[in-house]
Amino acid sequence: MESLSDKLKSLGMVPAKKVQAPPPRRGLPSLESLIPGNELSNSLGSFYLSRSEYPLGYQHGIVSFSEIISTSEITAVTRNVDHTNINPNGLFFLDTETTGLSGGTGTLAFLVGLGYQTESGFRVDQYLIRDPGEEPSMLLELANFTERSSIISTFNGKAFDIPLLNARYTINRMQVPFGHLNHLDLLHLARRIWKNRLASRSLQDLEREILNIPRDENEVPSWMIPEIYFDYLRTGDPTQLAGVMVHNRMDILSLAALMIYIADAMRQINLDQYSMNLTDLYSMGVIYDDVGMSSEAEKLFTACLGDNAMDTSFLPEICMRLGMIYKKREDWAAAVEVWEKAARFNRIDAATELAKYYEHHAANYAAASRWTQQARESVANSIMLRYKKNKMLKELDIRSHRLQQLIEKMGNREQNE
Repeated sequence: MESLSDKLKSLGMVPAKKVQAPPPRRGLPSLESLIPGNELSNSLGSFYLSRSEYPLGYQHGIVSFSEIISTSEITAVTRNVDHTNINPNGLFFLDTETTGLSGGTGTLAFLVGLGYQTESGFRVDQYLIRDPGEEPSMLLELANFTERSSIISTFNGKAFDIPLLNARYTINRMQVPFGHLNHLDLLHLARRIWKNRLASRSLQDLEREILNIPRDENEVPSWMIPEIYFDYLRTGDPTQLAGVMVHNRMDILSLAALMIYIADAMRQINLDQYSMNLTDLYSMGVIYDDVGMSSEAEKLFTACLGDNAMDTSFLPEICMRLGMIYKKREDWAAAVEVWEKAARFNRIDAATELAKYYEHHAANYAAASRWTQQARESVANSIMLRYKKNKMLKELDIRSHRLQQLIEKMGNREQNE
């Protein structure tokens, strides 16, 4: 019986590694004339390497590449990071350009950009495969590069770039080289920092709104990139491919600049210097609070609460989070003060916490009963799901009944005395 492989060969199909790009047509510019670089060869073949150097002090928007890029501030608030394997000198930034934006085993990473610091500044290496047959040699070189690294930083790389590259290594029967690396995906941190202020937190949005970086007119938009590469394979004309290289290089530089910006802002916070937008400071406080860095969170929440310019819509959450910080260290006076502020906004959890405090710590059952009733009224008037509302009302009714019994018991005791 004829195998699938034999059937494909009979139809003229050939393996990707045997596919060669057509020679440039007469009169077309050469790749080297538009994209400075050179051919790099290894045991699995060759590919095209383009290298760009940026000196110390290079200014990218409002960010200066003037010092070693620090990762310690960011890794402190990042989960799933092996803090024993953090070496700033092993940091590199990665971004890919692919033949499809949705991923999948048929998607090829035809361009891989790597950014990293050197003694003289910042370097961007771009690995370009001029035809699909050059993929194994490019993947080998990338694997060799990762051996001397400990941290990779991407923007949405956990969901797209790394799974795609892992698939390409597997398809080419090569060992996946990223397992030993800590991965700092700045997309997730950026979303948390700017979610309360920016409707979109794509890398280009952050460039424009936060880093003040204009995009180069010579680059091309992401959605055009796959078709541009296919056109290059068909025609051998690299003219538009040069714009793709600019796009990729800008992404790498902006990714590094974003890390510098965030790390510097966090370093200033540690020194009680708040240069960030107030809304962003609040978001940073939430991030610190969620990872258990209570002292840092308290400082930021207190600063936000004391600034009249703070958006009032965030005040209830600030008060609640501050109250829980105070509760953990049993600073009840401070906790009650901020919970009462939150309760003015009809926060159910604030009224509930006050009820608990007055019952269990102050033994003021009348006050506890009043706060329980306020919480019940807020729940009854809320638009939460019915099952959740009924559950909370039942719990509050039980508390209210218990408090009423305690009040009656206290009254009887006073009468007997």
